[in-house]
Amino acid sequence: MTAPVLLLDVDGVLNAVRPGWSAPPRHASASTNGQTYRLCWAPELLDRLRSWHLDGRVELRWSTTWCRDADQLERLWSLPALARALGDDDLGSFGRILTGKLSAALAVVEEERRALVWVDDDAIPAYGAYRDRLDNASPGVLLVTPHASHGITSEEADLIESFLDDNRA
Repeated sequence: MTAPVLLLDVDGVLNAVRPGWSAPPRHASASTNGQTYRLCWAPELLDRLRSWHLDGRVELRWSTTWCRDADQLERLWSLPALARALGDDDLGSFGRILTGKLSAALAVVEEERRALVWVDDDAIPAYGAYRDRLDNASPGVLLVTPHASHGITSEEADLIESFLDDNRA
């Protein structure tokens, strides 16, 4: 069995206005699409994600508008080079981005036949045929939609960790 894939958005997931973990958030600036943004994140969250990936419990993949410039985030957050789920063709309009993210999620479960954790604050369908496909996928799917102001909470990270434990390679 292969490790689950975790599709990871940035804004509203890792980069949040009020992360709310026990340690104070960290701040830095990074640029994408010609604009510089101030980032705010919970170091404890990044530590957990990094350890899951490096321990082989999950394969992290970027699924974000930051894909073109994710190398900055990898350096900033001490992450290894991660695969990008979105290509340049997916990074046009908001609709194309949503379609690209959904296609990446469905490819994990339907083509790769791997368990999936998808964390995104605004791209996961709430209902409909695509949601049904995700909900009924085998070997399993965990969909996490954090509140954009807080990003992934410690409780949501615990939920992800429990899912990873249940889907150990």
